[in-house]
Amino acid sequence: MDTSDEKFSDSELTKGAPEKRHVSEALQDDASKKIDAKLKLLESFVKTGKADFKLPKKISTTFFSDKLGEELGIESVSRSSKTWKRPKVRARIDKALKEAEKALRDSQEKSGKKDPVKELKATVKDQNFMIQNLTNELIEQRRIIKSLETENQVKDGRIKSLEATQNITKLNGKR
Repeated sequence: MDTSDEKFSDSELTKGAPEKRHVSEALQDDASKKIDAKLKLLESFVKTGKADFKLPKKISTTFFSDKLGEELGIESVSRSSKTWKRPKVRARIDKALKEAEKALRDSQEKSGKKDPVKELKATVKDQNFMIQNLTNELIEQRRIIKSLETENQVKDGRIKSLEATQNITKLNGKR
């Protein structure tokens, strides 16, 4: 039997083949999977206080979309995707980020780790305060030195005057 002339219906041709979907649907599904995986990582961190990922200095949307899960093979998620912009998804992301940021601060406080930027700002503030105090002290010391120099000049003038007077009396006494 010659099969070249046989006609198959569309349903018979696609039977057993993967379902055809629009590319944007596949991308949305992919983004949903990535977001779910990232959310699970954050939620686990909030519950246990232990991270399965490298902790950043600050947990942000950029960290969530780009870096979170990178070392575990979870790819970045575009913040311009339709999935990201869905109100329920976005609300869940924002809530998870807020809770994770609080958990990060709590863990830093418990471990005694401080934010290096805050530490540096505090150091700069302390040093500026010390510089101002030393500057004021230096100005006061210069004023005291100037005052003592003036006082010494006056004393030197009196001594010279007394010496001159003594010389005059000696000269008058010899006559």
